[in-house]
Amino acid sequence: MLKNTKTRSNVLNILQQAKEPLSPSAIFEKLKDKKITLSSIYRTLETFTKEGLIIKDIDQKGTAMYAIFKENHCHYLECKKCHQKIELQFCPYHKINSQINKKYNFQVDEHNMVIYGICDKCKKC
Repeated sequence: MLKNTKTRSNVLNILQQAKEPLSPSAIFEKLKDKKITLSSIYRTLETFTKEGLIIKDIDQKGTAMYAIFKENHCHYLECKKCHQKIELQFCPYHKINSQINKKYNFQVDEHNMVIYGICDKCKKC
């Protein structure tokens, strides 16, 4: 069981309120008034990831992004121009995971996915 600290509580609260994955610097910006250092945020995110409370993904630019782990995990569409993220309401990997298991005798226990493209708004520009 994790010790409840001010930093952990604040970071968890920010991630729970977020509608999309956040970078450590975005979390830091939201917590500026709380006098929490960026290094504390990184340590907290690492701890939460190891404990399975959050998931870590790497975006197109190579930035680590964090989101609350949900039993019904999320996948996103991300526009390469405006970086808008749209959450998919389904997991396109359930069928693929089953096929991988049958063909390779390999049990997939987690995955992350971001599909990159151009949103309708940016296509019109």
